[in-house]
Amino acid sequence: MPSYEVRRSTSIKGSNQDVLVFLSDFKNWPSWSPWLILEPECPVTYRGTQGQLGASYEWDGHRIGAGSMMLSEKDADRLDMELHFLRPFKSRAHIYFEVIQGNDEAIITWVMQGHLPWYLFFLSGMMKAWIGMDFDRGLRMLKSQLETGSVHSQPSITGERHETGQFYIALKGRGAIEQLGELMQMHISKLSDYAHQHNIQRNGCWFTLYESMDMHTTETEFFTCFPVEKEFNVQPPLVCDYMQPFDAFVVQHKGAYSFLGNAWALAMSATRFEKIKTQRKPMGIERYLTEPGTTTDQDALTEILLFKR
Repeated sequence: MPSYEVRRSTSIKGSNQDVLVFLSDFKNWPSWSPWLILEPECPVTYRGTQGQLGASYEWDGHRIGAGSMMLSEKDADRLDMELHFLRPFKSRAHIYFEVIQGNDEAIITWVMQGHLPWYLFFLSGMMKAWIGMDFDRGLRMLKSQLETGSVHSQPSITGERHETGQFYIALKGRGAIEQLGELMQMHISKLSDYAHQHNIQRNGCWFTLYESMDMHTTETEFFTCFPVEKEFNVQPPLVCDYMQPFDAFVVQHKGAYSFLGNAWALAMSATRFEKIKTQRKPMGIERYLTEPGTTTDQDALTEILLFKR
């Protein structure tokens, strides 16, 4: 059977023992799990004494499938767990967290080692990319939960909707996921200055049009877009274009922009589950319903729109 290994790391302020104690209690996982956040109503059952060997939890969801995880080993800087998937297909994996103490922070490494059913051998590379992005989302939420006591991320499904056409002035960008926030802020500043200098009014909410993303490197091509009422003549690197009307599948996210990956993951998960066909290129849109830079993390509202085929 095709094997795979995925590992991701981050740093968390505090002691490695605090992190290990938190991770060893599965009742803490709904606050940061990159999968449970996609289906918060999913039934979860806890078994055994949490934090002790043999403790486990089971989930039985629709979109996120079903399975269980058990704490199998623990020592001073590591937790080992056995993961059993029941749906959407049966498989097993070994999980471990290694948490090393730094100067004033804990360095955590999350590793999954497993095998795919033989008939899914062609998905091995893509599976590693998907799990890696899930781990990145999870570690981001874990860091927030342990450092601030909260995770400002509430994705929810809006559903299918028809979108009208829209003119826009834009700047094109390219970068890995962790670079996008800084690039977009720079674009928004430049577009705002240009609009002010030329007395151009904004006609709607800021949005980002995602052209494509390399799943393995997260390298992304995108346009930061300033919506306008009509076509304008602009000079490079600015572009002015028109987005044709389209049918969309929409997910809303309330919370920090750094957790928008949860909304994208929910949109992808929901369309796969509902067998709704979407375009690969362009990928979709982030529409910022509240003003970027002036809204608190907990109050920021964003829509993810996937283009239906």
